[in-house]
Amino acid sequence: MGRAGEQGRLTGEDLAAGLDLANERLDALTDGVNSVNEAYKVLGLTTRAEAAKQAEAYTQAYGIIVKDGEATAGQLIDGFQKYAKAAIAANGDVVSSQLKAEAAQRGLTVAVDETGRVTFKSMADTETANTRVTRSIHNIRTAYDGISSSAGGAGNAMVRAANEASSAYDKLQQKIKSVKEAQELKNADETLRNLRQYGTEEAPVLGNQFGTRLGVENFLKSQGLSEESAIEEARKLYAKQGTSSGALNFGELQGYQDGQVLTNSDLSKFKTASMYLAEIAEKARQNDRQRDNYEVARTATAQITTQEYNRFDSQPSSSKTINVNFQLGGATASMSMPESQEASLNALLQQLQDSKAIAGY
Repeated sequence: MGRAGEQGRLTGEDLAAGLDLANERLDALTDGVNSVNEAYKVLGLTTRAEAAKQAEAYTQAYGIIVKDGEATAGQLIDGFQKYAKAAIAANGDVVSSQLKAEAAQRGLTVAVDETGRVTFKSMADTETANTRVTRSIHNIRTAYDGISSSAGGAGNAMVRAANEASSAYDKLQQKIKSVKEAQELKNADETLRNLRQYGTEEAPVLGNQFGTRLGVENFLKSQGLSEESAIEEARKLYAKQGTSSGALNFGELQGYQDGQVLTNSDLSKFKTASMYLAEIAEKARQNDRQRDNYEVARTATAQITTQEYNRFDSQPSSSKTINVNFQLGGATASMSMPESQEASLNALLQQLQDSKAIAGY
């Protein structure tokens, strides 16, 4: 080899190959792994330089069978794949744009995965897969739109439900507020009524002076009624209430129901127990007076007698004396008056008769 080199007949490649061979033999004679090339071979790997040589050889071989024109389509594809793998390995596992173009001419796509494996796929299969993917995407999009529409409808329904729930909650809160205000007003009315009726904020227990029928009768007597009249008026009140004993409900006697919210007008007309019974007593006294006047008008009589005085044979003369008896209750009063006051007596009797008519007797 040395002589050939001196003569200038060895190329650079021949020289490199000779050096590699010498190194291989040297490595073989030396125990263990003594070089990078030997390390690659031990691991079954190819060095970058060897890959480049192999790629060049595969490129030349592939070019020859293409130019020959006798290879089948399947042989051309197999040859291209081997040539492409060698070229990719020599290029550091990178697919060049030129190689992609050559693959496209063969109806193939070429790629390197994460593990460094070179894969080839038919462009027709890829197009079909892309079509399927596109169709799937379209279907997914359609489904998504449907879901979005449904979700939108459901969302709108949820929003409406939420708004309705919020509105119902607001109405409930307003009703609760109104009830509280009404209860507070009721309590205030009841307190005011108790103050007016009993002089305290709370109504006394049923042991008060109006808690029994006897207590009511005694109060009516204290207002000037006779015992007979007090008993009668108490009887009327208990009959109106529908009971025969116990405490009187002065609110119901005045036309108000238990629990009724009193207006300002109601409060102005509402009477305490003592006021209510005092008015009952006053009306009873008025009725008694009218009844007495009626008795006077009914029993008053005028007795007119004619007495003759100084009878003369030629022309008799006469005069009248008027005797009147008045009865008032169990008492009787008598009086006499001359004839000249007859007109006044008649006027008095007429006034008494008018009073009787006004009183309804």
